[in-house]
Amino acid sequence: MTALPPPRRVVTGFDDETGLGKVAYDEPVKMNPIPGGPNSAAIVWATEELLADVQTKKDGSLLKLPGIVNPNGSVMKYIDLAPSSSLNLHYTTSIDYGVVLTGEATLELDDGSMTVMKAGDSLVENGTVHAWHNKTTEWTRLLFVLLPAKPVLIDGKPLQGHHRA
Repeated sequence: MTALPPPRRVVTGFDDETGLGKVAYDEPVKMNPIPGGPNSAAIVWATEELLADVQTKKDGSLLKLPGIVNPNGSVMKYIDLAPSSSLNLHYTTSIDYGVVLTGEATLELDDGSMTVMKAGDSLVENGTVHAWHNKTTEWTRLLFVLLPAKPVLIDGKPLQGHHRA
């Protein structure tokens, strides 16, 4: 399990009686082990639709998702990478907005390129086949927002050949 302190989520909502804004949730986020390794992840919030119901009474972190991406809504998640660990090559049918919050992560693409990203760096991941590596001796925390996208077509055929997350 991660050696980093738990991240905190603050979620706003509306007071039913006054219509004024209020803090609906203010709590630590529980990081959960990713099967097959020392890394962990947590969903901060997810929506059921892309035109989200911002007055929902449902806790978006508890929505049952069909996979990493919600094909009809959004997903915000943390990923903690242990020292000297990796997440294997994979792709999703999504556009992912990511930020390295702490530490350093190396983005690998299927063309073999490696891009080192440090705390504060951002990424727009356009459905490519990619992997993450933490080549350091310290834990790394990433934050992503995933939105569904059209399938990637190569020569008119859907992207294939790698693990689809």
